[in-house]
Amino acid sequence: MTYFLCKMILLRSDFAQTMTDAEKNIMKAHGDYLQSLAEVGSIVCHGKVGGGCRSFPERTKRRLSV
Repeated sequence: MTYFLCKMILLRSDFAQTMTDAEKNIMKAHGDYLQSLAEVGSIVCHGKVGGGCRSFPERTKRRLSV
């Protein structure tokens, strides 16, 4: 099976801290959509990486190594 990694490039470095209400609503809808895909097995995982982190948490690495 082929896997793809998608990483969101933020609009600005402080995006998470300064989102407008419209941006928050869009991000919530995006997260809800990704969760629905995860629930039916169309995607392996999704979620925030945050904090300037350039790596994935161990639990994500474990899930991706399946």
